[in-house]
Amino acid sequence: MIRVIRAELVRTKNTTVAFFPLLGFALAGLGLLTGYSDAGRGAWQAIYVTGMAAPLMALLSGLPEKREKSCREGGTGIRQVSPRLIRGGRLIVLLIILAAMLACDFGILLMPVAWVCAWIGAAGVVALFGVISRWIGLIPALLVAVVWQLTGTLTAEHPLWFLLPPTWAVRIMLPVLGVHSNAVPLDPGDPLTTESPTLAAVLCLVFAALAATAYVFIGTPRTRPDRSTTTATSHTGTWAAEPAADLRKGRASTGAALSHTLLRTALTPLTLAALALIAVAGSWTADLAVHLILPLGCGIAAVVTWTALQPAWWITVCRTRRVIPGVIVWLDVLVAAMGLGTGAVLALRGTPLPEVLRVAGLLIVVGTVMVTAALALCVRTGPGAVIAATVFLTVLSVTLGGSVLADTALWLPAMPAWPLTATGGRLPVALIMGTALLIVSTGLAHRELRRAAAR
Repeated sequence: MIRVIRAELVRTKNTTVAFFPLLGFALAGLGLLTGYSDAGRGAWQAIYVTGMAAPLMALLSGLPEKREKSCREGGTGIRQVSPRLIRGGRLIVLLIILAAMLACDFGILLMPVAWVCAWIGAAGVVALFGVISRWIGLIPALLVAVVWQLTGTLTAEHPLWFLLPPTWAVRIMLPVLGVHSNAVPLDPGDPLTTESPTLAAVLCLVFAALAATAYVFIGTPRTRPDRSTTTATSHTGTWAAEPAADLRKGRASTGAALSHTLLRTALTPLTLAALALIAVAGSWTADLAVHLILPLGCGIAAVVTWTALQPAWWITVCRTRRVIPGVIVWLDVLVAAMGLGTGAVLALRGTPLPEVLRVAGLLIVVGTVMVTAALALCVRTGPGAVIAATVFLTVLSVTLGGSVLADTALWLPAMPAWPLTATGGRLPVALIMGTALLIVSTGLAHRELRRAAAR
């Protein structure tokens, strides 16, 4: 087993997963920079517990699964080593990295009890979403994790919380941090102040044991042979006939080629689902679009786009260099469609025209900045860093831009929330800064795409 763990550490070295403990320093910095009391620091750490934990754990366990799938398990399938032993060693390494990340967070803040409770609550989530990522992929698993997190946070203080597994990792931390599930500090006479985390800890440990068993014993699903191409035999040998849709005469335009490739990815159903959610959100249309769909959608769009284009990127650029700006424009058009769709829904609900133009315009400006920056980061470092940054920025935006803190100077760092917070005299500042950031992010994306083709 020691050799298996050593081999897994070698695999993890220099990957995004190895740098996960650095997130702990970022989370701890929120508590240190405020200079608040212990209860205040607990309220800041509740941002992680109630908003980031499940998506980050899904990312932590999903990235190794994506890595192993892309490299076909590194050839271990034909070696004399048990796949269950390999998965067990991988889980041990992930739990060690999780402990290091939480130590960099709660340990720096001198909150050892919170560190232990947070690890107990997150261990089962890591194992569970490792299995989910193994079967349905990283991006769908992250969407499931968002739903898991929202369910756990919204029902953490329900009388029947012990019947809902998503609440256990949140509930165990509330009395330890001294906060409600909405990060508001507990009152002196609140029942949660005297509640013992023992019950939640036992539930989390049982859940972790079951999830770890599933992680070890449930392997990668078997895939059927690809029959999308037909095989024919001639006097010169065997050849594979391409689908008729790809046999186009003449040179196809760059836009048509990109659309033909990218419209067949998960972007199409995700975009339609996002537009449907915006249409039926009612009075929550602007909040849903700004706080959830915009930041998460930009990160996911960049990851899905680069994942689809990366395998043939070098040869594609060799055929036409117009594809480099074409990818950036394609993503910008996708963001513009979401912004215009949100504006149309707001207009149909009777929102004044100046407000519709302000919200839609800032959605497009902010969205294009975020999607081009996410694309540059994805090409440079891979999808893991993009998704981690997306989750962190989303929660930070909701915290700073969706509360009373939006009335302070903290509205400026919460860029995804600008469509709601940049009103009055803030609007010119947001437009000028957004335009400058768009120029910079577009240049970075163009440079990274060009470098990727030269590797």
